[in-house]
Amino acid sequence: MHCRASNENSSARTFSCLLALRQSNGQYLYDNAGVLGNKAPPVGSAAQQGVLQGDGSTTTISAGTISCTTATASQIGCVKPDGTTVTISGGVISASGGSAKFAQSGRCSALPVAAGTEYCALIGNAAASSTTGTISMVWPATATLGSLYVTVSGFPGSGKSWEFELDDLTSSTAGCTCTIANTSTNCTPSGTLSVTAGDVVVIEVITTGSPGSASAYTGVGS
Repeated sequence: MHCRASNENSSARTFSCLLALRQSNGQYLYDNAGVLGNKAPPVGSAAQQGVLQGDGSTTTISAGTISCTTATASQIGCVKPDGTTVTISGGVISASGGSAKFAQSGRCSALPVAAGTEYCALIGNAAASSTTGTISMVWPATATLGSLYVTVSGFPGSGKSWEFELDDLTSSTAGCTCTIANTSTNCTPSGTLSVTAGDVVVIEVITTGSPGSASAYTGVGS
């Protein structure tokens, strides 16, 4: 509350008290009716101190009570700290738990055009190779790879195919395959491959028949 004299020269001074909001610069905004004139306080944001404004959907205010929809993977809303996986300390929200997700993408600039086995890199842009030495990569963390998506620039042709498979060269295991055959230009993965941090991984390409020239975009993830 902020009060001031209404008559400085009168021996019987009267005072009017005004509802006031003190701003960060020390100035006041006030109004006799208890309303802050036409100057509403700012809405709070990451860069601005201010008030909460309900949107009537995810955030509502009724009779002084603030309610908020709980956030999910598909719903914008509020996060409720549980003191374990989600905590708030000093105004900072922290989360823990869950498993790390990793993804790599690359381009095989020239797929094999003769029946046999060659290899493509998980990252970068390189032609298929008969050896793995220069195109294999070290996987960064222990994970189960179950996503291998491939799109080719040209379909292999009738009775022809490219079978893409993830190979763990360190443990000599393979898994998670994706086959493009006939007139298809993409494929859906099947199976998984478990890898350990530091394992060397590559994409093996098994060619059937003699497909035409094409390149492939690949995506691999856990």
